Amino acid sequence: MDGVTQTYQFATDHAFTATLASSKDLRYFGNWAINRDELIINVRSNSFSPTIVNHRETAHIARLSATTLVLKDRNRNDQPRERVFRKLN
Repeated sequence: MDGVTQTYQFATDHAFTATLASSKDLRYFGNWAINRDELIINVRSNSFSPTIVNHRETAHIARLSATTLVLKDRNRNDQPRERVFRKLN
């Protein structure tokens, strides 16, 4: 999502929660895995819709350090994008 602030929490049991910056409760839940140089995220549900969600995203891990994760993939319009995630203290 371009221009949207999100906070991802990746747990050691491979569960994740993504929270969108909003006055509403907008969270996605699912699981994650790393396969070689790809991060695979499976969204299983969310906090704002009764509809069962099952959505899979795969992104190339361009850089991974103790504080930064850089992913490269394509957006909804099939344009290349780079997303930078920083570790929160």
